[in-house]
Amino acid sequence: MEVYQLKRLGLFKGRRKIGFFPLAEIGLVWLSMLLTLVACQSESPPVFRFWDQLKPHTSRIVSEENWRDLYQDYIKKEKNSSKHAQVEREGWATFYLKGKTFEAVLAPPNSVSEFEVKLGRKYVFDFGFGLFRDTWMTNLSNNLRIKFSVSIKTEPSSEPKELFSQLVELPREPTAHQIFFHRLNLAAYQGKRVTIILATEKVGQDKDKAIHELIPAFWINPLVYSPRKPGTVTEGRPNIILVSIDTLRADHLGCYGYSRPTSPTMDNLAAHGLIFTRAFSHAPYTLASHMSLLTGFYPGRHRVLYLNQCLDSSIPTVASYLKEAGYICGAVTDGGQVSHRFGFAQGFDFFEEEVWGNIRWDSAEYIFERSAVWLRRHRDARFFLFIHTYQPHNPYHAPEPWGSLFLQKNQPLKKASLQEILGEGYPHLFQRLSETIRQNLIALYDGEIRYTDEKLMAQLVHLLQELKLDRSTVLVITSDHGEEFFDHSSWGHGHQLYNEILHVPLIIKFPGDQAQGRQIDYPVRLVDVLPTLLEIAQVEPPLDKIDGRSLVALFHSPPEEEFSSVAYLPDEFAAFVPRSIALFKGEMKFIWRAPFSPEAREFFQPPPQEVRLALFNFCQDPAEKRNLATERVSLAREFFHQAEKLLEKMVQVEKAGRSREELNKALKERLRALGYVK
Repeated sequence: MEVYQLKRLGLFKGRRKIGFFPLAEIGLVWLSMLLTLVACQSESPPVFRFWDQLKPHTSRIVSEENWRDLYQDYIKKEKNSSKHAQVEREGWATFYLKGKTFEAVLAPPNSVSEFEVKLGRKYVFDFGFGLFRDTWMTNLSNNLRIKFSVSIKTEPSSEPKELFSQLVELPREPTAHQIFFHRLNLAAYQGKRVTIILATEKVGQDKDKAIHELIPAFWINPLVYSPRKPGTVTEGRPNIILVSIDTLRADHLGCYGYSRPTSPTMDNLAAHGLIFTRAFSHAPYTLASHMSLLTGFYPGRHRVLYLNQCLDSSIPTVASYLKEAGYICGAVTDGGQVSHRFGFAQGFDFFEEEVWGNIRWDSAEYIFERSAVWLRRHRDARFFLFIHTYQPHNPYHAPEPWGSLFLQKNQPLKKASLQEILGEGYPHLFQRLSETIRQNLIALYDGEIRYTDEKLMAQLVHLLQELKLDRSTVLVITSDHGEEFFDHSSWGHGHQLYNEILHVPLIIKFPGDQAQGRQIDYPVRLVDVLPTLLEIAQVEPPLDKIDGRSLVALFHSPPEEEFSSVAYLPDEFAAFVPRSIALFKGEMKFIWRAPFSPEAREFFQPPPQEVRLALFNFCQDPAEKRNLATERVSLAREFFHQAEKLLEKMVQVEKAGRSREELNKALKERLRALGYVK
């Protein structure tokens, strides 16, 4: 068994602590179409996706609510046909159903599609299928079923052999099971050229009555890949898991010097891996920050700042790059601002998000369980998995005993919601609370972190060991932003750009004990994560197209240029909160904030303190308690002129690129529960 060795890639040369120094700037083919997939015997074959040969039907997301509108021309043309023969001409599209986003092709029964493939190695055929729910289905008897089948034949004139079939009931109720996944072992056909046939068919007494209705069946992203033994890394390219723990302050983890035992699992991963002590986010809220993480773009370039904006389809994500390089890419997120609605599903083979209106108190464990399902299914593939949980996010209500783990006897709150304490819309955002209540909220928040550490991170580590994936998987842990507990006269996040919000953890655990105990104090950025993952996967980072730079060079040698970064808060992302920008250069950080409007000063009770300019040495003063703006006037002025130029561009970005699509009811409720929508 080949174990991943970082030194083979030149990622590590000895052991040493790296301090502060300058850094560089900041498918199927339906009916008559045939697809020939030839496996290479000399090296691990890529993943073959059959949709790659088809054109996209629409750039919009296809769902139960809009599929008839998006396919209306096809429906009119095929409505009176008993066999639908032109499906492949419609192409593939991105489908969404019950929190799951995937690439699919509409395949109304009765449809037959076949493709030819040369199986040079032992292969696995991985696919899914399902049905949209439609109101007219309630008029049909329960006898009608849809048969999905997969057959294979080895000679053009031979009879097909059925490898798989499943009868699926029409989904009449909202709770009906509508999506299914399966995989077939094609090892018996190694070295042969075969034809694989996918078919949908009506079965039952009402099949003739339904002839004039198009039943919205579909096939989900069928692909062929050569499985590998778990723990084996072919071509030195590891699996990659990126975990984002929403609202996680770096300085509340033990490995970052915190006094409470909030994070034993993450501390152990840091002790046996690589820890960046100064990693910074680019926005104080989930949407823009995660988009920077997954695209390598600053907010001004990805242009997803508000809840009615969406990532342009031309912008690749880290999944897009890895998918093209032969990785199977999956995501399990807690939804809300990390939803397909904003473009986060781009590049992923499978993107699952939580859609329940309220925030689960056991989010970390639930997200682990959903991630475990995906990992077990793809344990023999080369994969990239993105995991996201809101567990530490307000409201603070971790299950017991974690919820009260750090509470003191004099602290009255056993759980807490900032919406309830500060009011809906946060009119008391700048209200000082008693020190008892402040410490109470911190204790509840710390309990959320400990619960996440045990129910997500510890269980994930154990699962990787159980599946022997720890020998072939790089695990990356970070966050989108932190949380404020009146450090700078306010609460929560989404309204200020101080370090309690922007300073996030970044830990990389490699297979084995490579990089054990390495600490890098040089400041880095979330936009650097994408090119770092690509270089680890031996994919050339597109440095001319992104804002980030790979951190691999930092593993063994100092950079030559000065560190710089940007963070941005758009105007009134949070109600009545004006825009703000932070610039990093070397050891210095500059913050500029627009003035609060008269309406804002009336809305917030008490009104906010007006700190328009701030300048800090974030290395010497990480808590940002000493504002140097009046002491180093020339430097503050230099920063201000840079900020002015950027702000001109950002104001235009705020006004442009808005989507016309409304947020659906379920997503609005989830965002409301998180405190983002009134």
